[in-house]
Amino acid sequence: MPVTVTDVAKAAGMSQPAVSQILNGSTRYKATSIAKVFAAAERLGYKPNTHARTLRSGRFGAVAYLLPPVSADQAGWLQEQLLIGMEAALAADNRHLVVAHLPDEQRSSSGDVPKMLRQWMVDAFVIDHSYITPPSIIEMMERSPVPCAWLNIDRPTDVVRCDEIAASRQATDILLARGHRRIAFLDYSRDPQTGSWHFSNQMRLQGYQEAMTAAGLPARWIGGDIQSEVIAFTRAWLSKDDRPTAVVSYSAELVHPLAQSLAFCGHNLGRELSFISFGTTNWMGRQRVDLMITPSRAVGENVINLLDAKIVAGSPQPTRLLPMTYCAGSTIGPPPT
Repeated sequence: MPVTVTDVAKAAGMSQPAVSQILNGSTRYKATSIAKVFAAAERLGYKPNTHARTLRSGRFGAVAYLLPPVSADQAGWLQEQLLIGMEAALAADNRHLVVAHLPDEQRSSSGDVPKMLRQWMVDAFVIDHSYITPPSIIEMMERSPVPCAWLNIDRPTDVVRCDEIAASRQATDILLARGHRRIAFLDYSRDPQTGSWHFSNQMRLQGYQEAMTAAGLPARWIGGDIQSEVIAFTRAWLSKDDRPTAVVSYSAELVHPLAQSLAFCGHNLGRELSFISFGTTNWMGRQRVDLMITPSRAVGENVINLLDAKIVAGSPQPTRLLPMTYCAGSTIGPPPT
């Protein structure tokens, strides 16, 4: 026979209603009473009936994190600290995180999203999206009875993201403080003729431009929608007499073609060319890169807190912008003489 709340109440010498409230997280009782109840529950091997609890409360005690769409070569990608942050915020109230995946083609389907909302037994959604989210999907999620919050998109409400503009200004200021004046913004993922595939491209460029303008220096953009011949393109601009002495790179991944192209000419990254970028870790292979670091754990904690505030208020919550922090590496030096 399974151990019941009644059994725990008898063992603890307390009433069944009081024991039930304590086991469900109530803190209105004395610390000694709470300790007595949990000690009795552990001694008897009590396991809560979560199904019955769900039926009584109408809540599942779970939040779903909808993974961003990833390509085949990114199949192992997952931000551990982001998950830890969300789980820590949920665990404080005895809730848990459900990690789920919905392919892009299903996210864009008016039939699949309502099906997803019905099938997953959760109280709320955290939606992560690496690409441009169709407005119809945002509208559909906002009309849903299940509350949601967003990561990695640009909206005035219900989003937690990094302050991309401020981070890029700071990155540029770091290079200026080292004496660099010919600083370029590097972005191989965006074609200026067709626009940006993600809001952060434009925001990081804007932050760089603001810092250069404040310093009274001309801004320079290098890049395009470069799908192939990355090394050839990189060597071409590095070989020019007016090449920059430092770059603010949209993506930290560009450290590899830059290092390879410089090595081909007998130069080193951090000596002949300084480099700073954005990311979650400043180790890129064997190279420790100067980066503006995303506070992944704080993002996770904040998105759960925002969801809770939205549920309590019953209305959308202002978007939260979190600062990135500078982590020094080995890719910034003084301008070459």
